[in-house]
Parts: sequence; C-alpha cells; structure tokens
Amino acid sequence: MLDCLRAAVEGGYACTFSDVNALDGKLSDQLKAKGKGSCTVSGARPYGQTSTGADLIEVACADGGPGWVLEYTPGATIPSDMLNCAQVATMGGGGCQLPTNKKH
Repeated sequence: MLDCLRAAVEGGYACTFSDVNALDGKLSDQLKAKGKGSCTVSGARPYGQTSTGADLIEVACADGGPGWVLEYTPGATIPSDMLNCAQVATMGGGGCQLPTNKKH
C-alpha cells in the first residue's frame, strides 16, 4: 500500500484524508536506518519519478540542515537510495523546493 506522498508521485493523487506531516515520523525512521539520524523530518513533498519508475520524495530536516530526496523502487516500502539536494539539482525536476532545502 502506498502512502499519500507516493500516490501523488505515481498517480497525481492529493493527500486529502490525512495530513502529509503524519508521515514525518516514518520518514525520519527511514533516514535513521540509512545512517542519517540527525535529520528529523519536518516536511515532505512528492518530487517525481526516475526513468526506471522509482518514486522520489523530498524531505526537509527540522534543524534547517540540508534535506534529502528518498528513492523508492517500485513496490518497495523503504527507500533503496537517498540523494542530497545538490545531486538532484543535476537531474532536472527543478531541484529541491522545500523552503529549508532551497537555502543549501
């Protein structure tokens, strides 16, 4: 089952029955599992998809530090990779757009 952020990437659906911020804890835990426990997620947005169909979700860190873009392969519930905002800026898609991420 996809959360509302992933559903937005895959089908253009909007989060209407739940607030996107309800996912912050889950996303923070996923970052911690990837060795980025210093980032407590304070915001997230759908970023887009890769050419292989992986979903990309941008997250911001509560401390104002650089955020991340998490990559989820099709059907996966945990991220397979994560990219910093400098990396995604070279991929197209407008780069990171969350307010604290735009500072970096």
